[in-house]
Amino acid sequence: MARDREPVASEVVFLLEFQNSWASRPADCWARAETLGHATELGGAALVLPDDGRAPESDEALPGPISCFDRRAWREAVLEFTRAGGGGTLVVAGEDSPARLREIAALWPGSVKRWPTTLGPDAERNDLALRCAVAARPRAPRTRVPLWDGNYLLAPAALAGDAGRAWIEAFAFLAREQDMIDLVILAEPAPSLQRLARSLGVALRVHWIGASPLRAECLWMACASALLVGGELPEPPALVRALECAAPLLILGDEAATRSLRDWLARYRATPARSAPLDTLRAALARTPEIRATLARGAALAAEHVPERLARTLFESLEPGSGGAAGRAA
Repeated sequence: MARDREPVASEVVFLLEFQNSWASRPADCWARAETLGHATELGGAALVLPDDGRAPESDEALPGPISCFDRRAWREAVLEFTRAGGGGTLVVAGEDSPARLREIAALWPGSVKRWPTTLGPDAERNDLALRCAVAARPRAPRTRVPLWDGNYLLAPAALAGDAGRAWIEAFAFLAREQDMIDLVILAEPAPSLQRLARSLGVALRVHWIGASPLRAECLWMACASALLVGGELPEPPALVRALECAAPLLILGDEAATRSLRDWLARYRATPARSAPLDTLRAALARTPEIRATLARGAALAAEHVPERLARTLFESLEPGSGGAAGRAA
């Protein structure tokens, strides 16, 4: 992999990534491999597909040499790295099972490091996943074609729970004030929220359209008036892409992962101060000075999460795994 400077670490590093959810983008695996290539000498990268072995979608084609393996064949990926001159460090991304990590460490002759790629109940690991988030950027289309006729708020992941209800209720109040705005949700319909929207008289203005391919997701976010998070969280790379958009990222919810996300963004003042959901929406749409400043700080934060910049601190930040030969010898 081409680099414009010397790597941070001299050892050879391999990347083994498990794609555990449909929110995981194969192209983000390449972005992680590219980041490691800036930080170290990258010996190889492998992507372990979900159980049904779905190949990357056509518009998510991997831009570099990454081997793809069926879920049941992940051990072959480790053995292939070993045959390629194994040793050094194996970075495991997207896998949280202690048993699986121990098995990987037993197969690998060198050391193992973990790269958290999702958010969960552990605040420390969430912080690491966000600090080490790197996002693929799709090739820009020749012309930017809006995917919706009119203004809209966008939920880039499913709305759910109390936070999802609060956003639907806030949107219903907003819809009484503004006729020309809809709510688009990039997830499958949620029956309880559909019933709520009907009871509030906004069913025709709330649209569940399902998950979108990477390029379409980026277009949806780029043209939205605001991005709403409440319930299911987008994966960290999608959050980085969201920060690049000219739309404020608004977050509701008190689960551990949501608090971690809010705290991380608050550290850089890249999300508005907490207020009532309706007041937050009004300020976002009015593009108040606070919102404009928040957007600028969010874009600056996203600019630090590109491979060549993130590589400066990435390798030293990753968690030690479950040993490996080097770890056992120590």
